[in-house]
Amino acid sequence: MEYQFDPKELEVVGTYNADYPHAPQLTKYNTPITPRENYLRMLKGEKPLWMPAHTDNQYFGPNCLPDIIARGIAGSYNADPVDLEHVGGPDMLGVEWVFVPVVNGSMPKPGFKLVPDLNHWEDYVTFPDVDSWDWAGSAERNRDFIHQGLATSFAIHNGLFERLVTITDMQDALMALIDEDQKPAVHRFFDRLCDVYEEIICNAKKWFDIDLIWFHDDWGSQISSLFSLDTCREMIVPYLKRVADITHKNGLYLELHSCGKNEKLVPAMIEAGVDAWRGQSLNDKQMLFEQYGDQIILGIEPTRLPADTDDMEQLEKDCREFVERYAPSGRVYCSMFKVPPKARDMIYQMSRELLARQ
Repeated sequence: MEYQFDPKELEVVGTYNADYPHAPQLTKYNTPITPRENYLRMLKGEKPLWMPAHTDNQYFGPNCLPDIIARGIAGSYNADPVDLEHVGGPDMLGVEWVFVPVVNGSMPKPGFKLVPDLNHWEDYVTFPDVDSWDWAGSAERNRDFIHQGLATSFAIHNGLFERLVTITDMQDALMALIDEDQKPAVHRFFDRLCDVYEEIICNAKKWFDIDLIWFHDDWGSQISSLFSLDTCREMIVPYLKRVADITHKNGLYLELHSCGKNEKLVPAMIEAGVDAWRGQSLNDKQMLFEQYGDQIILGIEPTRLPADTDDMEQLEKDCREFVERYAPSGRVYCSMFKVPPKARDMIYQMSRELLARQ
């Protein structure tokens, strides 16, 4: 049997970059293969040595992308420090963003509306010359940042629906998805966006040693998705599939970042070719795993205990149940956001021992 568990694997041998902006560095353990190798096993459909965690996947967005500066996350997902006074401003389509210090991020400038009439968006939107961005300089500055043993996800912020919202507003964007008079304009816009996404993905593959595309497109609220499955299939899936096909053609995997209670839209994700979706804990992950676990990789929370819990008995019970339920599939990774740090060690050892016996 491959790589039997050795307690020395839990020895701390260093640190990794933080998995999330403004978070502390992550502990590096004495694992028999790197977290990146283990994560890729899961993505390839091979048996991992242990259950991967989302913290084994490093999120990366170079500052050569105008959206990284505009969205106020410059210096968080990359090795380029940028003073907060220099973030915000125009994104790659010309939408003006304003940095909000209290949330460490940006929002579209209040009152700014790039496109007053979606049927004529071509009169207002200027698309970028992606090849002219400083890819080479960013690659040199981030050379060490993305070569540290973690899987690397290249972040594309503002996916299809989010981009539609930003050029107008939420109300107009939602209306345009179902208004027969505006649907053709939305299709034209999404089709043109896919051309830009293709240029970005091809450059990301060329200049950086990445493994996944992390595609941001929030589709839901706290209580439900913002649109129906039928609307998603008609208006978004054809273009998200283009993004997925481009990603796969470049030898990469596509993970969708989509906040909200979007469980009813998972069939659309699968039809589009999305490889993985973590989603928020308000979604019924057990139901999704039972219905779709063989078609999409899911990020699932191992426990509902707070990060500062001292109930180790309950934490161990939760982790063991989690591992026994999901680890054998090789199709689930641990969503460790706001989860007790000790859960990581428990899940690592439990899943290592279980998977080594298979």
